[in-house]
Amino acid sequence: MGTYQCVKIKHNSEKHIWRWCVFPALFLILFIGIGPLIYSLYISAHQYNLAKTQVVFKFIGFKNYIFIFTSPHFWNSFKLTLIFSAVSVSLELILGTLLALLLINIKRGRNVFRSLFLIPMVITPIAVGLMGRYIFDDAVGQVNWVFRLLHLPRIIWYGNIKTALITMIILDVWEWSSFVFLIILAGLMAIPPEYYEAAKVEGAGLFPIFFKITLPTLRNVYLLAILIRIIDTFKEFDKVYIMTRGGPDFSTDLITIRNYTIAFREYNIGVGSALSILILIIMIFLGTFLIRLIREEY
Repeated sequence: MGTYQCVKIKHNSEKHIWRWCVFPALFLILFIGIGPLIYSLYISAHQYNLAKTQVVFKFIGFKNYIFIFTSPHFWNSFKLTLIFSAVSVSLELILGTLLALLLINIKRGRNVFRSLFLIPMVITPIAVGLMGRYIFDDAVGQVNWVFRLLHLPRIIWYGNIKTALITMIILDVWEWSSFVFLIILAGLMAIPPEYYEAAKVEGAGLFPIFFKITLPTLRNVYLLAILIRIIDTFKEFDKVYIMTRGGPDFSTDLITIRNYTIAFREYNIGVGSALSILILIIMIFLGTFLIRLIREEY
């Protein structure tokens, strides 16, 4: 009986020991993640501008949010972010799919190619931005050097209103197409080969097989890639700030750049906090919508 009680006590202690392991981590997450969020929400309802001679901290309700929605700079930033996100993610999906389809049929050396494609993704965004400044420089950049060899006109890439956003998109596609490629490649490798064998027996060609078997089977894989990449593109800051700082003439003034400008260059902390909350709400709605699409199949 004594042995049984000892075993029971030991079992109960092991059963509840997870609390001592989980609570510190949970407290840390709440302190680091939820705490600043609540504080940012609190500041967003107050007038708090460090650029003024006399700093006033007073409750103003939703006036900061009204100021954002009536600002033409916000709507310009939101439009540019939508364009940047839509075009970048679309091109990454296309390029990632093509690379995955090419590599799925390669048996020897597949791991080598897969490792090489990882290189752009593991480079820090600041380093990518610095590389972009040199590569796309209109005077000494490698891209215009190649254009001169081909007798093509010199292009001012990130210093021109018309081409600055395109340059940011090209750089983002170069950096993150490998990520989409890896997700799609993993999905392709999980498709049972019997599907393709049955389609070939029926006489289906490459395009019918892709659109009737591959795409429907990889539906959730594509939705997952879209979800992750849209969130990332809406958070894009490093490369754009290093290369253009939102210029020229607000042509690359993405919503994160606008948020940084308001909070840390104009020192309007209240409006900057309100814009941060709006960005979070947009991300929650987009994420919820895509997650529901993923769950519809189940």
